[in-house]
Amino acid sequence: MKYTIKRYNKILAQVVPQGTVSTKIMGEELVNMTFELPQMLKFQVGDAVEVYGVSYQLLQAPVVEKINTRLFKYSLEFGSIKYELSKIQLLFPDSENKLSLSEGDPIGDADLLLTLILNNANRVGSGWKKGEVLKTETKQVNFNQDNCLSALSKIAETFEIEYWIDSNKLIHIGERKQESGYSLQYGQNRGLKSITRTPMDGSNIVTRLYATGSEKNIGSQYRNGSKRLKMEVPYLEKNTQIYSVIEHVEKFEDIFPKRLGKVTAVDVNNPLVFSDATLDFNLNQRDSHGTTILIKGVSPKVAFQTGQLAGYVFEIKEQGYNSKNKSFSLLKNKDEKALEVPNQFLRPQVGDTYIITDIAMPLSYIVKAEAELKAKAQEYLDKNSKERIKYTVVSDPLYFKGIQANIKLGYTVHFKDEQLGLDAHLRILSISKDLQNPYKVSFEIGESAQVISIVRAYIEKEKQQSALIKTQKDNAQLARRSYEMDREEFDKYFDNSGYLDPVRIKPQTIETGMLSIGSRSQQLSLANVVLEVSPDNKRLINPRGQLIHLSMDPKKRRTWEIAEGVQQNISEKFNYIYVKVHREGSKATIEVTEKQIGLENEPLFYYFLVGSLSSVIDGFRRIKTHYGFTQISPREITTGRIRSADGNNWIDLLQDSIEINARVRFAPGSPAQKYVDEKFTTAKLNTEKAIDQMSIGGRNLMKDSEAIALWSFSGSRVIHTLNFNVTEWGASTAVRHQVSEGSHILKAYITLGVIPKGGFQSLSFYAKNLGGAPITFYSNQGGRSTVLQPNESKRIVWERIAGDGIGSLQIQCRTATGSAGFVLWRAQQESGHKATDWTPAPEDVEQRVDTKLKNNESLTKVALANAQNAQATASRVSQLTNFLNTSVNGNVVGTGTLMVGNIGGANAGITGVTDKGPDSVRFFAGSPYAKKDTAPLTILDKGLIKLHHPNGRVGFELGIVNGKLVFNVYDDAGNKTMEMGPRGIIFAEYVADSWSNYSFIKFPDSSYDLNNTDSVINYIKSNLDIKRIWIAPPPKPPLFLHHDGYMVEYEITFPQKDSVKIPYSRYRAGRSYDSNTYVEFENLYFKGEIVKPSKPNHYMELLPDGWYYSSINISVYKDTRNPDEYEIPYQFDVDVIRLQKGIQVESKSYTYSSKV
Repeated sequence: MKYTIKRYNKILAQVVPQGTVSTKIMGEELVNMTFELPQMLKFQVGDAVEVYGVSYQLLQAPVVEKINTRLFKYSLEFGSIKYELSKIQLLFPDSENKLSLSEGDPIGDADLLLTLILNNANRVGSGWKKGEVLKTETKQVNFNQDNCLSALSKIAETFEIEYWIDSNKLIHIGERKQESGYSLQYGQNRGLKSITRTPMDGSNIVTRLYATGSEKNIGSQYRNGSKRLKMEVPYLEKNTQIYSVIEHVEKFEDIFPKRLGKVTAVDVNNPLVFSDATLDFNLNQRDSHGTTILIKGVSPKVAFQTGQLAGYVFEIKEQGYNSKNKSFSLLKNKDEKALEVPNQFLRPQVGDTYIITDIAMPLSYIVKAEAELKAKAQEYLDKNSKERIKYTVVSDPLYFKGIQANIKLGYTVHFKDEQLGLDAHLRILSISKDLQNPYKVSFEIGESAQVISIVRAYIEKEKQQSALIKTQKDNAQLARRSYEMDREEFDKYFDNSGYLDPVRIKPQTIETGMLSIGSRSQQLSLANVVLEVSPDNKRLINPRGQLIHLSMDPKKRRTWEIAEGVQQNISEKFNYIYVKVHREGSKATIEVTEKQIGLENEPLFYYFLVGSLSSVIDGFRRIKTHYGFTQISPREITTGRIRSADGNNWIDLLQDSIEINARVRFAPGSPAQKYVDEKFTTAKLNTEKAIDQMSIGGRNLMKDSEAIALWSFSGSRVIHTLNFNVTEWGASTAVRHQVSEGSHILKAYITLGVIPKGGFQSLSFYAKNLGGAPITFYSNQGGRSTVLQPNESKRIVWERIAGDGIGSLQIQCRTATGSAGFVLWRAQQESGHKATDWTPAPEDVEQRVDTKLKNNESLTKVALANAQNAQATASRVSQLTNFLNTSVNGNVVGTGTLMVGNIGGANAGITGVTDKGPDSVRFFAGSPYAKKDTAPLTILDKGLIKLHHPNGRVGFELGIVNGKLVFNVYDDAGNKTMEMGPRGIIFAEYVADSWSNYSFIKFPDSSYDLNNTDSVINYIKSNLDIKRIWIAPPPKPPLFLHHDGYMVEYEITFPQKDSVKIPYSRYRAGRSYDSNTYVEFENLYFKGEIVKPSKPNHYMELLPDGWYYSSINISVYKDTRNPDEYEIPYQFDVDVIRLQKGIQVESKSYTYSSKV
C-alpha cells in the first residue's frame, strides 16, 4: 500500500512503508512508519500524510540511516491534529485584558472550561470548535503553564470523563460508548490470534475504605471537633473474603455540606445586592453561645456557579445578610484584570446559582453531605475492590477481512474466553493497525478508559508541588500569637529591684531589662515572596504572594494578595521597597523608589516599608528587609534572621526549622570538636560491628565464587585455565574448562552445600559454550537444566530450588559428542525465591575489610597531623598583607599567582589577579596561564565553577550567583542542552529514548550463493507462499477498476512460515542527560524483543553473525472474467544484509518478479 507524503500540496515522496497507526482514548494518535528510498530527502516538521482517511503531520525530524550511497532508510513519526493543541499555551487575561498569564484557577463546568481552551486555540490557529459536551457540575481547576492539550487532560481528570478530537477540529467531552456489533473469541475462524491479560495502570485493590470529605462548612462543633466531613460509619468494606483486608484512605475534597442557591431578585441600582427567596435557613441564627451559622472571625463567602460571575468568590459584608427579605450585600472584589466586580456590567442576575462557604451549615445539610460522601465512597469501593483488568488482543487478519471489521475507539465488543473467565461487552481503549494491512490489528479492551499514565503522573506531580507550596506558607496565626505574647510581656515588664533607670542611656552601653525593636506597622510576613535583583541591577523581580499583617487590625489578621511583577529602570542610588496595599481591598503591589513615604501618606492606601535596596557598589547591590521584630531579654533573643557583616552567611530561625547558610567550623580543641571526634570514633566502631554482623538478602553462600571451577568425574578429564577473558561479560577472571577424555567426553560438577528442608535457594552463574556441540548444565535438585548451543553465552538463573535438608546441591555439566569446552564466571548461591546480582561472599571480603580498617587508623593519625599543620598554616597566612611579592614563612607561601606543571610546561594554577571583576579566574587546570579563561576546569571569583570543551566553549556551569543556583550544560557549539528551572532540571530539545521491535529471517548462505542471482531467485521461489483468498462480486469503486467480473485476491508471502522469523530490536538514544552514554548502541541489532525501561548494555545478546532479510507480504488482485488479466505480473525486492558482531557491514538487493 502506497502513501503520499506532502508539504502543503506538493508531493515529496510516495512510499510503501512498514509500521503502524496507533490511537488511544485520551492518549497517543501516532503514525510510525519506516521505509527506504534511493535518494536523500529532507523531511521537515509539518509534512503531512493521509492514513486510512485521517491526516497526520510530522512531529519531529526523522531518523535517517544511510545504508549505502544509493539507499537510505527513514523512520518517521506523524501525529494527528490533536498535537497542534500541545503547541498552544493556555493563557489567562492580564491587567490589560490580554491573554498573557500562564496561571489561573477558574471555576466552572466542563463546557465553560472548554470554551476557555477554544479561545486560546483559535488565538493561534483557527477552526477549533465545540462538539458534544456532557453537562457536569461546577469545579475549580488549577492550571499552571499548561498547553491546551494538557489542559484538556486536566479537565478529563477533574470531572472523571473523556475527551476526543475529530479530524475537523471538533473537541468533544463526555464518553463514547456504542456497541460495535462484533463478537470475538480466540481461535481459528473466531477472530483472535492471541489474548493477553494485564492489570490496568494504578489498579490497586482496596477492600476497606476510610473516606473523608472537605473541611468546608462543618464548624468547630462537628463530630467532636473533626476537621473533615465523615461518614456515619468508620469505614466501608467489600470483597474482604476474597482478598483479605487491604486498607486505603481517600479524601473527596469536592464533598461538603452545601446548598445550591438561586438568585430570585436583584437590586437594579446596586450590583452588590441580590436576594434568594428560597433560602431555607437564617445566616444570622443565634443561640445562647452566639451565632450558629456564621463562624466568629471568618467572613462568609458567596461562590457563583453560573452566570456572568461564574468563578468569582465574594465576601458577604459584615451584617450583610437581611433575614427579612433574604438579601445579601457583597463586598467588591478584584480579579487579575484589576476590574472591580460586581459592577453594572458584571453582576448577579435572576437565575444565577451560587454556594455559600466559610459557614457552619445546618444539620440537615450535614446529614445530606454525609450520605453523599458515603455514596461516593461506595462507588469508589465498588470500582476498586476487584481486579481491574485490560486485555490486549491480536486480530486474525483473514477473519477480520472476511467480516470487513472496522474497529473504532470507545466502541464495545463482545469478547468471550472460557479459560480466562471472559464473557463481557468491553470497550476498545487503544488500537494499533498495520499500515499495509488494515485488518492486521492489535487493540486493548477494558471496562473504562483513563488519562494516559504519563499525563496522570504529570498531574499528580503538580498536585504534590502545589501542596508543598501550601505547607511552606507562613502560619500567620502562630506568628501573630507569638508577637502578641512577646508584646504583652514587654508592656508588663517592671523593675522590681529598683536598680534600673528607665530613661538613662549610658554613653557606651544601654542598660535595661528588655529591648524591643520593630514598630507595630512592621509586624507582617511576606508569604511566597522572594525579592530578587536582576543581573543588570536595574530591575526588582517578585513572584505572586501575600502580605499577611498581624497587628493593623486588633481583631484579626489582614491579608493582601501581591501580584507578580517586575520594577523596571531602578536608579543606581539607595531605594526603598514598599508594598502598596488598598486600605479596604485585598490587592497589593511592590513599589521601589528613592522617596521616603509615610505609612498613611495617601487616604486610599497603606505604604508598608518592607525593605531597602542598596546603591550599586562594585557592580553589586543588596536587599535588606525591614519587617518583623527582635526582642532581647536577659536570657533570650527572639528574632528572624542572624546575618554576618558581609551578608554571605546567615541563620534563619523559621517556625518549623532552622536554616543555616554558612560553612560551619569548630575551633581546634574546643568541646564541640571533641564531641564530633567522639561521635566519629563511635560511628567507626559501630561500622566495624555492623560489618561483622552483616546478614542481608542476596548474601552469596559460595566462597571463591568469582572464579568458579567444575571438577570431572566418571573418567572424564577437565583442564582449567584461570583468568580467562570474556569480552561480552567484561570478565578477566573467568575459568576456561577444556576436556578431551572420558566415556561421555565431559562430566563435571561442583558441590555447593545442603539446602535446609522447606527452604528455597536460587542459583546463578555465567556460562559460555566454546565447543562445537550443545552443552547441558543441570542442578541435581529441583530438576533445573539449561542447554547452551555452540558459541552461545548467557547468565544462567535457576530460582526457587526446594531443599530436602539431606542432599547437597550440585551444578553438573554433560555433553556426549565432540570435543567440548566452556567458560564459567561469577556464580551465586543464595537463600530465597529470587536471584539477585552477583556479589562476593562476606567471607571473601572479610580480609579486605580488616585491612582497610587498619589502614583507616593510620589515615586518622595522618589526618590529625594534617589538621594541626593546617591550623599553623592558617595562622601564618593571616599575617600576610602583601601579595605583590612572593614570601615564604615556614610552610606558607604568599604570592599573586602560583603555577604548577610538568616537563611539558605549566598546566594548572591559582591566581589572585583581578582582571575581570567577579568573573576573574581564581583556579584553573589543564592549560597555561595565557589560556586560563578557557581552561578545561576554572573556578571564578564569584563562586562559579566552569568546565570548557576543547574548542574553548563553556560546557558546564555550577554555582550560586546573586543568591540564585546556576546549573547549565552546553554542547560544543554553545547550545544550552540543560538548565536548572524553577521546578528542577529542564532539558532542551528533549527526545525520549526508545526501542523498536522487528523480525529477520536468516538467509541460508551455506546452501545458496548470494553472489549468484539465479541461486537467490531459486531460494525465493522455493519459499514463496501464494494463497487465493476470496472470490466475490467486486466491491464498489474506487477500490477496483473492473466492475463487471469477479475479483480474486492473491496474498503472496515470503518466506512461507512465521516460525523462521527471528525477533530483534533496535535502540534510539534520543536526546537527554544520558543519551551520549547509550548512543554507541544505536547501530546494533539486539536479539529478541526488548522494551523500555530496559537500557542497552554490552552484555545484551546480539543477533549472531550471518546474512538476514525481512519478510515480504503483498496482495495481487485479478478479474477472472477479463482476458487481459489472465496473468497478472508482480514483483518485489529482497534486501539482504550481513551482520558482524551485531553491526551491519554489507548489504545486497535482489528483485523477484513473476505472474499469478
